[in-house]
Amino acid sequence: GRTPSDALEYRLDHALALYKTGRSRRIIVTGGGEGRYAEALVMADWLVDRGVPREALIIDNESSTTRESGANVSALMLKNKLKSALVVSQWFHVARCRLVLEQSGVNHTLAAPCGGNTLRREPFFIAREMLGLPAYALRIDELRG
Repeated sequence: GRTPSDALEYRLDHALALYKTGRSRRIIVTGGGEGRYAEALVMADWLVDRGVPREALIIDNESSTTRESGANVSALMLKNKLKSALVVSQWFHVARCRLVLEQSGVNHTLAAPCGGNTLRREPFFIAREMLGLPAYALRIDELRG
């Protein structure tokens, strides 16, 4: 829908804080979906509603996987002459996000895990990362496409 999940709102809160304290001049939001319900568009609206100028946002609403997000964000960074990234996600997912960015040519990333309460499905997400991180490191995920 048009309302971020708790997990997504924790990420957005952290990205907003990094922006407002001057740690970041731009925010790239990524995530696909249907029409105006693309995750990146919901994220952009949320940030704009909290004072981030739309021109400070870069939007990728074509990605449906972490791998696609990494490739698309890398291309957007190159296009916008951005050389480094603070990578915001939950603590258990930020390593895989950084990995795909680095595999896509972004050589300077820094983990910026968000806070927030423990997520109800966090054990599932951790288990997924335990499988996903090595699969992405070996690029096994690319074999299915």
